[in-house]
Amino acid sequence: MSSKTDQGMVIYSYSRGQERAERKQNRADRLRPKPCLLFDAGGTLVFPDQSFLVQQARKQGIELTDTQLFHGYYWLIYALDSQAHRQSGKLPTPWGRGYAYALLETLGVAGPATDAIAKAFEERHRRKNMWTFTFPWVRKVLSDLATQGYRMSVISNSDGRTYQVFYDLGMAHYFERIFDSKNLGVEKPKPAIFRTALRELNMSPAHTLYIGDIFYADVIGANWAGLGGIHLDPLGLYTDWPGIHLRDVCDLPGWLSNHDVHSVNSDLFPLKNLHCSSPLTKILKSLFLRYLGLGNLGGLERATPNLSRNGMPPRAVPSTSLSSFWQVD
Repeated sequence: MSSKTDQGMVIYSYSRGQERAERKQNRADRLRPKPCLLFDAGGTLVFPDQSFLVQQARKQGIELTDTQLFHGYYWLIYALDSQAHRQSGKLPTPWGRGYAYALLETLGVAGPATDAIAKAFEERHRRKNMWTFTFPWVRKVLSDLATQGYRMSVISNSDGRTYQVFYDLGMAHYFERIFDSKNLGVEKPKPAIFRTALRELNMSPAHTLYIGDIFYADVIGANWAGLGGIHLDPLGLYTDWPGIHLRDVCDLPGWLSNHDVHSVNSDLFPLKNLHCSSPLTKILKSLFLRYLGLGNLGGLERATPNLSRNGMPPRAVPSTSLSSFWQVD
C-alpha cells in the first residue's frame, strides 16, 4: 500500500511540476514580443488578373488555363533566381519584352499570337495595374494575423500604384504602411529600401521578418539589411535551396506559432549558406555575418543550391481550385 501511495505521490508531483512548467512557458510565450511582418506584394499577397490573359489568348485561338498561368509565373521567378545565383546574386533585369511575353514564352506560346496578347496586357497595365486580384485565403490570413496582434506592412518593387491596388482590394487597412519602390527611389534587393521602412516604422531588424516570393530580391535582400526572410514557393521548386520555404502565406501563422523567430542563428538567414564567387563579396559577406553573430563562413561556401532541375513539376497548386478565384473582386 505504501509503495502504491509513494508511486502515486511521485506521479502527482511530476504532474504538478509539469503543469507549472507549461504555465511558465505559456506566460513566457505571451510576454515575448511578436515579430513585425513585412510582406512583398506581387506573387505574395496580390496576383495578376489571369482572367484577362485567358480572354486575350482565346481571341487568338489559344486556350490557357488559370493553373498554367499560375505555374508559369512561379517558373519565371525560379528562372530569375537561378540566373541570379549563377551571377553571384546579381538579379538580372527581368523580362526585357515584358512580363506577359515572358510568361507566354515559358508556356510555349509563340508567334504573332504572343505579341498580340502581350501588347494587350501591357496596354491594359498602363491604364490600370494588372496586379488586381487576391485569393480569399490571403484575406483570411491577414485578418487572423491582425487579430493576433502582428504589426504588418508592405515593401514592393512597383510603379507607384501599390497602395491603390491594396485599397481597391479592401486590404490596405491591414498594414501600417505600404512602401512602393517608385516613391522611395530604391528597389529590392538593395538594403536601403528595407532600412528606410524599418526607420519609418520604428522597427528593429532583429524583431522583423520579410516574406516574399523572389529568393534573391526578398530573402537575400532582407538578410543584407539584417532581417530574417521567409520565402514562398508554391510549386516546391526550391527544395534544395537553403532557408525557410513555405507554400504560401496560409502556412505562415502555423510556422510563426511553432518557431522562435528571435534567434538569429537560424535558416531565416540563408545568406550565410550561399556561395559568393567575387572576393570582395566574400569579404563583405563574412564581415556582415560576423556583425549578425553568425560567425565565419567555414565550410558553408560549399552549400549551394542544386540548379540542375529540368522540366515542369508534377505537383499541382495545393490550394482551392483556381478557376473560381481568378476573377477580379
